[in-house]
Amino acid sequence: MPVTASHAMEWTRLLVLDLAPGEAYAHACGDAEWIVLPLAGACEVRCAEPSPY
Repeated sequence: MPVTASHAMEWTRLLVLDLAPGEAYAHACGDAEWIVLPLAGACEVRCAEPSPY
């Protein structure tokens, strides 16, 4: 489906991580919304406010 709104992709970002089993990643999200999509295996997501990292 094509993007029809000129502002629709203005704030879109993609972050791809390749983590080893047991490896962790911390990210300060601010007021943004995030989606976690494991492409293989599984993951655990923890949210903290404010972020400890």
